Amino acid sequence: MAGEQSKINGKKGGRPPGKKNKATLEKEAAIARFQERVRHHIDPIFDSQLALARGCSYIYRVDEVKEGKEKKRKHVLVTDPEEIQAYLDDEIEEEDYYYITTDKPDNNAIRDMLDRTFGKPQQSVEMGGELTHKVGLDDLSALISSLPAESQRTFYEIIAAALQRKKVSGGSAKTPKPRTQQS
Repeated sequence: MAGEQSKINGKKGGRPPGKKNKATLEKEAAIARFQERVRHHIDPIFDSQLALARGCSYIYRVDEVKEGKEKKRKHVLVTDPEEIQAYLDDEIEEEDYYYITTDKPDNNAIRDMLDRTFGKPQQSVEMGGELTHKVGLDDLSALISSLPAESQRTFYEIIAAALQRKKVSGGSAKTPKPRTQQS
């Protein structure tokens, strides 16, 4: 065994403290490349998201196309800026038929842009009911330590406030010790 041989040779074995795993380094490099590409195209990305948030309008031209003996109507999306400008300026011949359609705004895009600009609004969760079994401090600490750091702080603030209220009303209060997260 490699671990046993390391002990025999007087070495600790394993990855030195603070050194990252190869897979972690590759993942971080990939994330950095992705972030750089996004930063390079940030204005068009913001413009696209803003267009989604505002809703989009499309102008179509109806062309008559001969197929055999019959004429069929074909709806063509107009993308030429000059043709769009001519339509808006009422410079199009009357025999051509145009119409405009719109997509409604995307609420997810709106919410995302507002959250990025002003921060996410606080969300409260109402909890009710009764405990079916007694919860110990170790259970509570284990539960809290499994949460992300920001959520841990929130839970500890809630627990501290509840314990403070209990202490003021004459009950005994024992605060659970925060556990540090292992990396």
